[in-house]
Amino acid sequence: MYKNIIFDFDGTLNDSRDFTIATFVGIMKERIKRNFNHYLSKDKREILQEVRTLTFRTLKERFKLNLITFLKTNIRIQELEYQFLVNNSKETVLKELPFYNGMIELTEELKKQGRNIYILSSNKAKVIKYMLKLIGKEDLFIDINGETSLFGKEMKLRTFMSKHKMKKEDTIYIGDESRDAYASKKVGISIASVTWGYANTKVLQLEKPTYICESVKELRKILL
Repeated sequence: MYKNIIFDFDGTLNDSRDFTIATFVGIMKERIKRNFNHYLSKDKREILQEVRTLTFRTLKERFKLNLITFLKTNIRIQELEYQFLVNNSKETVLKELPFYNGMIELTEELKKQGRNIYILSSNKAKVIKYMLKLIGKEDLFIDINGETSLFGKEMKLRTFMSKHKMKKEDTIYIGDESRDAYASKKVGISIASVTWGYANTKVLQLEKPTYICESVKELRKILL
């Protein structure tokens, strides 16, 4: 039984995929149309299905983005997401950015059992905290650490674990991308890769995570 459970946010607790893809397409139209013409006619669902077949590295290569441009684009998406949150009603926000069914309930059960639950995400902490406040769960997690470097989750994870004095054998990370599994394995902790987020099962299997969860029910069996 794991004492410390660290959750990713986007694609793990919250379904931001449609919003992120639509925003990404909009930014690409403005910035690098010459490399993106064949995507402009596609529906965001089609693009999402393609994105889910890519690793983080191949995603960057597919859209012909250098590291700086990729990081700037991600920051821009997060800022636009925050603007969307503060400029729309609770109902509109939760319709566009819903929490996955059963995930908040799972974290509540873990907390009741005395487990330590955290969020470590590449999204901005202010976005995550705003979303949790909308559903009255702003105090559910011990710590919310945002703005993880897209290419440096391993270092951020080590620092985070050191800050909270976590033992490797007592700790598990819950994430939806191959880079989550890569970072967790490098740090030496367990990783549960969930298949309902930004990467599909085939991509997640490449990093050989400790667990692959196809449903919240499967994740519950591991954690509870």
